[in-house]
Amino acid sequence: MSMNFFEHQDRARQNTQQLIGLFSLAIAVMIMAIYIATLFLFRMTPRVWWHPGLFLYVAGITIIAIAVGSLYKIACLRQGGSVIAQELGGRLLVAEIADEQGQQLLNIVEEMAIAKGGS
Repeated sequence: MSMNFFEHQDRARQNTQQLIGLFSLAIAVMIMAIYIATLFLFRMTPRVWWHPGLFLYVAGITIIAIAVGSLYKIACLRQGGSVIAQELGGRLLVAEIADEQGQQLLNIVEEMAIAKGGS
């Protein structure tokens, strides 16, 4: 059974919403973990478990760190897919100068492209 464009689009939206929800949950858990670790670091436990000022400070620093890291990664990824491939250890394969293994890989990719286009 094949999906049409609109079904793919709806599924992609659902997946995106789930990913945003999970990312938000991960940030909340991270903030709580850092907050609790900070309480222990400053030896505020078990006397005081809730310190709003400290919580806001920890949450702000955590969110800023995540935002800076995310913006940096977005800036790196704007350079295109080749940057990602190189970070993962990939290398450019040119058919005319590829070694035997490289030529085999190019043949496999070409066959997969033909098979995908033919279905």
